[in-house]
Amino acid sequence: MRAAVRIVVACLLGAVMTVVVAWGCATWAHTGSDDFDYDVPGPGERYGLDSRVPGDWVTGTWLRHRGFGIEYDWVSEMVWMGSLPGMMGDRQNRTFHRVAVGWPLHAMEWVCDRDVRLDPRGAGQSVWLRGFKPIRAGRIGWTGDRRLPVKPLMLGFAIDAAVYGVAVWSLIWGWRLVRAKWRVRGGRCPACGYDLAGLDGCPECGAGSAMVGS
Repeated sequence: MRAAVRIVVACLLGAVMTVVVAWGCATWAHTGSDDFDYDVPGPGERYGLDSRVPGDWVTGTWLRHRGFGIEYDWVSEMVWMGSLPGMMGDRQNRTFHRVAVGWPLHAMEWVCDRDVRLDPRGAGQSVWLRGFKPIRAGRIGWTGDRRLPVKPLMLGFAIDAAVYGVAVWSLIWGWRLVRAKWRVRGGRCPACGYDLAGLDGCPECGAGSAMVGS
């Protein structure tokens, strides 16, 4: 029973740490200018986001920012014109934002798609999709707001939570098991380290023979 409780606690703490790390990346992670890609990539290079961009869009620019613990996609019907996107007269000039954050895998994301003329800040979307503003406001590159995501990326979240959960378990309880095994090998009490040569139990802490034999 005690072992089960420890596993549950480690899993919960791992999930909490996953959120904390993801929000830290969303707030402070930076992207380098050499990671920009202004072209519209081919179907095999669109990072699995084709299904996220509405099918009726006429994509003019696909911009990707990368950094430690962060990935930002900016997809627009506007066409890149040297240093800025330009609005086109033959389309609605809608824009799709997607930010994925977390480490070692991206564990959470926020997304926003909008018509820049009708909803310039994407105010019509839910907190579940778009997250909320952090205390430290800023921008990712020059195109994206910094927001704290609420929506998890299931696979990445589960793996990150498992990694942090194992780390938490090792720091809190794992070292105790290693210490106990080391003491038993040396003929000492696993609970307090008392020398048990010729004894069935520990006279120092009262550990029984069953515990000593373990």
